[in-house]
Amino acid sequence: MLDETGQLHHVKEPILSNAEIRTMKDNEVLLIYGNKLPLKIKVKPYYKDFLLNSYTKYKTVKKEATMSRKAIEYIDINVGGYYTPIEKTRRET
Repeated sequence: MLDETGQLHHVKEPILSNAEIRTMKDNEVLLIYGNKLPLKIKVKPYYKDFLLNSYTKYKTVKKEATMSRKAIEYIDINVGGYYTPIEKTRRET
């Protein structure tokens, strides 16, 4: 836009208004990723895609929680025999 002195100025305007974002079609998505510019893309729901919908037909995998707690072993990595006060208290326990 030109101002009264004839200088060219850029005016920041939102590309999409709040109402336009709210009333987007069901197959449109506004993708915001990190510090990149936003994208307005068309998508297809997974249940309308043959391949993706077939993945929903698989049985769920039941995984048993197997957590074994092992004692933590400390290894002396001090070469010169010098210990900080914190390391001394750890060695005494």
